[in-house]
Amino acid sequence: MKRWKTWLALAAVFICGVAVGSVATAGWIRGAVARFVRGGPPMAREVLVRRLVRDLKLDESQRAVADAVVSRAQQQLQDLRLRTLPEVESILEDGLTELKAVLGSEQQAKADELYVLARDRWQISLK
Repeated sequence: MKRWKTWLALAAVFICGVAVGSVATAGWIRGAVARFVRGGPPMAREVLVRRLVRDLKLDESQRAVADAVVSRAQQQLQDLRLRTLPEVESILEDGLTELKAVLGSEQQAKADELYVLARDRWQISLK
């Protein structure tokens, strides 16, 4: 009987350790993602350049070139987003109109709210 209790206690400790580790890891990942999102394009550039430095083993002069290239590409992509945004918004609005045709009045109001929230996030991400 004593041996059974020992194994049960060890299993309980192991399971608790897995649970605590899982919760801690999930919290850390959530925080890292939140910092990345809040950091916006500068954070994305920093993360990408850091990864290039690590994976390609870049020296300082190569790092400077990589940073300039990534920065320039990031700006070009931002310009492209700004140029195509009106067309994207038009497509999304047409899709929303089509969807609302099959929704009830409460669902239509909720769909409008969700669209406004999403559009506001897009506008913030363009700054």
